[in-house]
Amino acid sequence: MKLNDVRDVVVIGGGPAGSSCASFLAMKGHRVTVLEKEEFPREHVGESLLPFCYNLFDQLGVLDEMKKHYVRKPGVRFVDVNGVTKTTWCFNHVIHDHTYLSFQVARANFDKLLLDNSRRHGAHVKERTKVDKVNLNGPDGLVEVQATGPDGEKETHYARFLLDCSGRSTFLANMQGIKKKYPDLDRTALWTHYEVPGLSGGLEEGLSLIVYVGGEKKGWLWIFPLGPNWLTVGVVMNNTYLRSEKTRLQRVAMQFPVARGGIADRRHDQLDDAACLGAAAAAHQRNELGEQRRLQDLQRLPHDELRLDEPQIRMGCIDQHAVGDIVLAHDHEDVGIEPAGERGDTQVHRVVVGAGHQHSGARDADRAQRGLLDLRQAARA
Repeated sequence: MKLNDVRDVVVIGGGPAGSSCASFLAMKGHRVTVLEKEEFPREHVGESLLPFCYNLFDQLGVLDEMKKHYVRKPGVRFVDVNGVTKTTWCFNHVIHDHTYLSFQVARANFDKLLLDNSRRHGAHVKERTKVDKVNLNGPDGLVEVQATGPDGEKETHYARFLLDCSGRSTFLANMQGIKKKYPDLDRTALWTHYEVPGLSGGLEEGLSLIVYVGGEKKGWLWIFPLGPNWLTVGVVMNNTYLRSEKTRLQRVAMQFPVARGGIADRRHDQLDDAACLGAAAAAHQRNELGEQRRLQDLQRLPHDELRLDEPQIRMGCIDQHAVGDIVLAHDHEDVGIEPAGERGDTQVHRVVVGAGHQHSGARDADRAQRGLLDLRQAARA
C-alpha cells in the first residue's frame, strides 16, 4: 500500500446522500472516493423533495440547473379515499422567503446530476463497483474496503474515514448485525410513470397529491407532477394486506380458463403460471368493475402479489386498462421505469423490478432480477 493510494474518505453509495457528502468534502479539499454499485442513470423511488433541501442545492452548485429542468413544488394536497374531503398545505405559510418553493424530480437524471457534480468538484467516482467487505481496523489504523469492479476485478481501497451512504442496503448495519426492523413499517410500494394530456386538481400548480388509504391496507397513494404531461403515481400498502390479497386472487384466478390454459408463454418463458394468474385476476377486475368504472382511482382497485420464480420477484396488476406493463416488486426490492415504446398515439412506460421501497429494510442487491409482464393484452384475451 502506497501513501498516495490512501484517501481521506471512502463513500459507499452514490445516491443523493453519498454524492452530496462527496461534493462537500471535495470542496473542502479532501480526497474522496465514491463506490456505487449501479450505473447511472437509474430509476429510484422518492421523487418529491422538501423545501429544506433548497439551500443545500445552492451550496452544491446545482440550483440553477434544477430550476431549468424540474417542476417547482409549492405544497401538498391531502385527499380522503373518497375524493370528497381535501386540505392543502402551502409551504409559504411557514417559510416566508423564496426557499419555500421545492422541486418534483425524476430520480434517474436527478441522481446523475448530483453524482456528476461530485466528479466536477474533484471526487473520484466509480460506478458499477460493489463493496463486498469492510475492515474498520485495517493496517496503520486505516479503513480497508474490498470491492468488485465493473469487469469483476477485485479492488482494495484505503481511507482515513468511511461513510456508509448505501441507503436501504444499510451495508455496515448488516455487516455488524445491528439493523432492526420496525413491524409497523412493513410495507411495499408500487409505482410507475404516466404521460397524460394535461394536469388538474392542483397538479398543474406543482402540488403533490396524497391519498390516505387506511384500515388493513395501512398505506397511501401518491401522485406527483414531473412535467407538463408527466406524472409519477405510486401506492404503498401493508405487506400483510398484500399477502392476503395474493391468496384471495389466486383462488379467484383459478375460476377463469386463462389461468388454466397457459397463455403466458407469448411474451416471457419464465412467467407461465404467474402470468396466467395475473391475467385472470385482471380479467376478473374488469368483469367486476364494469366499463363505467374501469379507469377509477388506483386505490379502489385490488392488488395481487404473485411469485414469479426462485428470486421471489413478485408482480401485481392495478388497472389492466392503464397504459403500461405493471409488476409489483418483492418486499425488499425497488421498482423502476423503462420506456416500452408507443402504442397508437399513447406513450407507454413499463415498470421493471429493480431494487423496493420497504421502510423497514433493504434486500441484497445480488438477488434483484428484472421481469416484465404485459397484462393489458392478456386481460383482453
